[in-house]
Amino acid sequence: MNNKYHMFIVILLLAVAPVIVRAGSNALFQLEIQNSATPTLSTPSSQGGGSSIGNQVNNLPLGSYSFSGVSFSGAKIEIMKDGEAYTQVVADAGGNFSGLISGLNQGTYTFGFIVYDKNNHHSDLVTQGISITGSGLVTGSIVELPPTVTIIEDEGKKLNLTGYGKKDSNIDIVISSNSKEISKISAQSLNDGYYIVDIGKLEFEEDYYDVFVYESRAGAVAKTKISFSVSNKRVILKEGECLVRADLNCDGRVNLIDFSIASYWYNRTLTNDFLDIEKGRLNGDGQVNLIDFSIMAYFWTG
Repeated sequence: MNNKYHMFIVILLLAVAPVIVRAGSNALFQLEIQNSATPTLSTPSSQGGGSSIGNQVNNLPLGSYSFSGVSFSGAKIEIMKDGEAYTQVVADAGGNFSGLISGLNQGTYTFGFIVYDKNNHHSDLVTQGISITGSGLVTGSIVELPPTVTIIEDEGKKLNLTGYGKKDSNIDIVISSNSKEISKISAQSLNDGYYIVDIGKLEFEEDYYDVFVYESRAGAVAKTKISFSVSNKRVILKEGECLVRADLNCDGRVNLIDFSIASYWYNRTLTNDFLDIEKGRLNGDGQVNLIDFSIMAYFWTG
């Protein structure tokens, strides 16, 4: 085993989880959405794809990757390749989507999938790792995309948890604080995938909260997580921001997905897109090295 993989194992062993401190008091709530960086579908990278001979390295044969999955009708799916925006597809009326990415050099790739609804709220990232060894076609497993989710306020009287998932699915919502479950609510998505749950009747103290939205359909379970805080009688939901340093895919956690993205760029020349990510969320020296993995280990959430 070479030094690179020794280093990866050490980083994983050093991973620590953050500690959240509780404050007191109950409150009636107003919703504040801090959306200075509201997520939008990224412009796909111009690198790779197609059958261009310019992608070929050392005249090795190029491979292809076929993907397919299910979400809700009209869902916009952003596809990432090794942590960068690559292409987009739209689900059909039944929520199904598929595509073919060709012109791939031999090697390993991590493809990520994020779904956006018509209100631009998004799901958590789902990833697939593949290996291209020749000119053949690699067919990925079915991508079960989790639901989108956000919190909305109804004229200052209600707090609703809402989003889109697969049609006619069972939605289970778990709200926790300090890793302790405080409430569990069940709902059913409609034929268009829309669901809405009133959480305003719950008594939230001033604290940080995690909301896990589980969707089950035909034996498959998918999950999305959002977080909010209660402070000074306001519910604060930050959308589209990477709130945690070293969170390379902006899902609110630092875990093996971020580790996989960083390991791909380890000691490689960074593209302009990933240079911005490295400068903003790692140590900002324009490369991925041991210092970046140390930062990732410190902020590790698992």
